[in-house]
Amino acid sequence: MNNHSDKELIDTVSRLISSLELLTGGGKHPIETQALGHLKSLFNAIENHRDSHINRCVSVLNHFWLESVAWCSQLSRDIEKVLILCEESRDRSGPPSQKN
Repeated sequence: MNNHSDKELIDTVSRLISSLELLTGGGKHPIETQALGHLKSLFNAIENHRDSHINRCVSVLNHFWLESVAWCSQLSRDIEKVLILCEESRDRSGPPSQKN
């Protein structure tokens, strides 16, 4: 992961986590609750600079997004933005290191 875009990615994921935590407090939003779990895993992987774990989290989030999230929803747009930022960061930093 890389400097400026990484900050944007971390900020975006952090904001989305915060908004989902407020929404899912009552437990009435199962899709959002699942999204929250996926985003927290991704956030932790980014914070710990674990490239192989980041790739796995992105893959799981992408599958979840395609299979479970309503296409026209705000959640779909938010997850899509996170996935795009992850892809842009990966493109700039090259393939992940094998030491993680």
